[in-house]
Amino acid sequence: MAATIYPTVPVAQPEAEPRPTDEHSIRVDEMFARQLDTEFASGVRGLLHDPETGLSALKGEAALEAIAGAPVTLHELKERTLAQAIGPRQRSILEPMIETRLDWATGTISQLAQRATVEVDDQSVAERLAGLSQDASSSWRDRAHLRKLGRTAVNELRYQGERRGWEVAETDAKVRGGLSDLYAGAVEAAIGQDDLDGAAALYEHARPVLDPERQAAIDQRFVRAREVALCRDIDGDLSGLPLDPAAPPDLEAFQRRAAELVPEGASDTVCAGIAQVAASAHRHAERQWHRKQAEAGLAVLDWFRKNPEASFLAIPMEVRDWLAPDQWQGVESLYARGRPATDRDLFERLDRQMVHEPEAFAAVDLDRHRLSLGDADYTRFAAAQQAIAEGRIDPDLARYGRARLDADRALEAKGIDTDGPEAVSVHAEIRDELDSFEIIEGRPPNGEDIDGIVVQAVDRSVGDEVPVSVVLGEAFNPEHIFLAQAGGGGARGGGASGRGPQLPQRPSPGPGQSRPPQEVPPGLPSVIENWRRRSQPAVTPPPPDTAGPRSAAEQGAESPTEEPKAEERPKPFGAVEEALEKASPAGNEAFHYTFEVVKESILKTGLRRGSYLTTTGELSPLQAHIDLALSPNRGLPDVILRIDLNGLRAAGYEIPKPTPVARSNNMPGGGYEMRFPYPINPQFITVIK
Repeated sequence: MAATIYPTVPVAQPEAEPRPTDEHSIRVDEMFARQLDTEFASGVRGLLHDPETGLSALKGEAALEAIAGAPVTLHELKERTLAQAIGPRQRSILEPMIETRLDWATGTISQLAQRATVEVDDQSVAERLAGLSQDASSSWRDRAHLRKLGRTAVNELRYQGERRGWEVAETDAKVRGGLSDLYAGAVEAAIGQDDLDGAAALYEHARPVLDPERQAAIDQRFVRAREVALCRDIDGDLSGLPLDPAAPPDLEAFQRRAAELVPEGASDTVCAGIAQVAASAHRHAERQWHRKQAEAGLAVLDWFRKNPEASFLAIPMEVRDWLAPDQWQGVESLYARGRPATDRDLFERLDRQMVHEPEAFAAVDLDRHRLSLGDADYTRFAAAQQAIAEGRIDPDLARYGRARLDADRALEAKGIDTDGPEAVSVHAEIRDELDSFEIIEGRPPNGEDIDGIVVQAVDRSVGDEVPVSVVLGEAFNPEHIFLAQAGGGGARGGGASGRGPQLPQRPSPGPGQSRPPQEVPPGLPSVIENWRRRSQPAVTPPPPDTAGPRSAAEQGAESPTEEPKAEERPKPFGAVEEALEKASPAGNEAFHYTFEVVKESILKTGLRRGSYLTTTGELSPLQAHIDLALSPNRGLPDVILRIDLNGLRAAGYEIPKPTPVARSNNMPGGGYEMRFPYPINPQFITVIK
C-alpha cells in the first residue's frame, strides 16, 4: 500500500526483498520457527499448569473466572509469537505448530472447566445441606417442619446425582447419609439443650433413618448427658445445704447426702464422679463459710465507725452470729483502743508466709482477719498480696524478703528457732530499720545495706560473741565488714538504737558476690584481695594521726621500734597492703560524726555494734563528708562525739586499728576510720560540739 505524505501525493513503498530459496535458508527458517513454537508452548504450559498461578492450581469459582479469560490470553500469546516470525516462510511454518498447541490447550481448558463446575456445584449443595441441618437443629421440636427439611435435602441430593451422573445405588446412599446427618444433628441439639426427654422422643422417631454408626454415637451422648444431669442435680441439692455459723461445713455430711441421691445400679464411674461433686461442693461451702465470717468482720468495723459510741451488743444479730472467737477478740480490742489492733501471732504467721510461701500467702483472705490487723499492717499485707498476684516485683517486699531470709539462715546457723521470741525481735528490728532507712539516708537500701542491717539486728538481739558474718554463709559476705572499713566513711552514724544504721556506701554486690570466694591464691589474704578488686587504684596514704593534734608528739615518742629483719619480705599486693601494715594503733581518743536528732539517744544507750569512729575531731561538716566518703544525700553532720579509747582499753576492750577511707559515693575519701565490733557504752562518750 502506498504511504501518503500529502493528501494528494501518494508515495509507493519499496518492495520487500525476497527471501533466499536455498536449502540453508530454509533450514534456518525452520529452526527459528521451532524456537518460537517452543516459547509458545512454554507460555501455554505456564497458563495452564503453573503451581501458583496456573488454571489447574485454582479451585471452584476462582478457576471458572480464570478459564473465562483464558482464550483471550491464548490469542494474545499467539499474536505475539507470530509477530516474531521473519517473513512469510517462517510464519507459514510456525502457524500450524501454534494451532496444534491451541487445540491441545483448548481441550485441557475444557477439562479444567468441567472440574471447576463440579466443585462449585458440590460446594453449593454442601452449603445448602448445612443450612438445612442448622434449621433442623433449631426447630427440632417441630416434627412437621423436620419432615419438610428432610424432603428438601433428599431432592437436593438426587438432583446432584443427576448432574453428576451417579448410579442409582450411589445416589440412594448419598440420600440416606444426608437424611441421617440432618436428623442426628437435630437429636444432638436436643441433648445439648438438656431436654433429655424431648431428645429421647425425637431419637425414637428418627431411628429408622439414622445410620448405625450415628446411633451408637448418640447412645453414648445420652449416657454422658444423663450422668452430667445427675451430677448437676446432686450439686444443686448440696449447694442448698444450710451453713452453720458455729462450725465449718462437714465433708462427711456432704458425702452422706450425695450417697442418698445416687440411683440404684449406678456404675463405679458415676459413683466416683458424684464423690468428686460432693468434695467440690464441700470446698465451695467452706469458701462461702469463711467469706461469711470475713463479711461479718468488715460489717462490724464499718458499723463501729458509724456508731463509735454504741455498745457492741447493738451490732445486728445476723452479723454477730458469724463472728469467730478470734474475731470477737478483735472486737474487744477495737472497742478498747478505738481502732483495730494487730494480733502478734497472726502477724508473725502471715509475715513468715509472705516470705517463705508467697503463693499460699496470696490466697489468704485478709478480710477474714481484718479485726485482728491494724490499718498499717493490713495495708502492708494487702499490697504484698497484690504484687504477688500480679507477678510484679515490689521493691519493699523484695528488700524485706531478702533480709528476712538472710536473718533466718543466720539464726538457724546459731541454733535459734526462727519462730521463737528472739527471731521475732530480729524480724521486728529489720522491718523498723528498712522502713526508716530511706527517710534517714535519703535513698533506698542496697544489697550491702540490707546485709549490714541483718548482721546488726541478729548480733544485737542474740548477743552471741561469734559475729553473724562468720556463720551466715551464703546469706552474708564476710568481706562486707572489712570492705565497709575500706569503702565507707568513719563515724557514719547509726550508733543509736532509735534510727536506721548508717552503712558504708559502695556499689551493690553483683550476682555471686554474697558467697565466700571459691578459691584464694596461696599467700594472698582474701580481705586484701577483695579490697584491691573493689577500690580505686592504690595510693600509699600518709601515716594516720591516731590521737589528734594534741598528742601527735606523744604518739611519735611512744611508737615502738621495729625489730631488724634478716630479709625484707616482698610486697606483692601493692601499696594497699603496705598502708595496712604501716597503720599505727589508735591513740587515746576517737571521734564520731552524727546528727543532733540522735544525740540524746546515743548519750543514753551508747553506740551500737558496728559503729564507725575516726581519728580526728577537727573536721568541718563538709570536710568530714569528703574525707570520710559519706553519702551525699544523708546531710551534713552537726554533732561531734569524743570516745575515750583509754577508758575502753582499761575496761578490757580491744581497740581496732585505723584504716584508710577509699573513694566512695563520688567522694575522694582520704581520712581514717575504725569499725568497732562491739557496742560502746555511754560512759565513754562525751559531746565536744
